[in-house]
Amino acid sequence: MKKYLETNIPKSELADLTSLAMNGVSMFAATLAIWSLTSNLQITNGFPVSAGVFSNWIVWVSVSVALWFSGKHISKAIRHSPERPRHIVVVQDLTLPSSSRDKTNIAA
Repeated sequence: MKKYLETNIPKSELADLTSLAMNGVSMFAATLAIWSLTSNLQITNGFPVSAGVFSNWIVWVSVSVALWFSGKHISKAIRHSPERPRHIVVVQDLTLPSSSRDKTNIAA
């Protein structure tokens, strides 16, 4: 079987990017929901979709919630995945060497 997509990106990072993108699209859908609702209440001048399924603000809220939950599910699933590498933080001692310390503590 041929591999059509070869990448060096680990699956965990690809899932993180997908989750991040889904959260961004979810916020865009929420913005469209607010715009559609304010258009229905005649607070704003109009909404680009004037007829059809996507002219209703409830549809946009549903899309936004579905995308947000999907993004959170992907993020949670990959966070608990055994494939995900554990990051180790190394804290170095930042004290000055003894010869430098003597030079900086010279009284004027």
